[in-house]
Amino acid sequence: MGGQETFTPIYTGGYFTGASLSKKITSSQNLLTTQLFDGLGRLKETQLNSDPAGTDYTDITYDPDGRKYKCGIRLAVIQRKRIAENHWGFTTTTTTR
Repeated sequence: MGGQETFTPIYTGGYFTGASLSKKITSSQNLLTTQLFDGLGRLKETQLNSDPAGTDYTDITYDPDGRKYKCGIRLAVIQRKRIAENHWGFTTTTTTR
């Protein structure tokens, strides 16, 4: 039964800013994800919308040279415990030339 997919582009102000994907896993379960892009077309956020506990997020920020700088993960389980944003797990990666 799995495999059926629905792709939905997201436009903001006439510009492509992301996409949502729904993929059937079983007759009663779907995998729902959303990817959002910044003004330069770089991935800035990924959402797992089908987590039963709530939406899970992965955020990406870039340094002034356009390299990935920070990747942060916000899980629904943590949000439900009402832990402040500054306690979410962020990791920093450095790219050398």
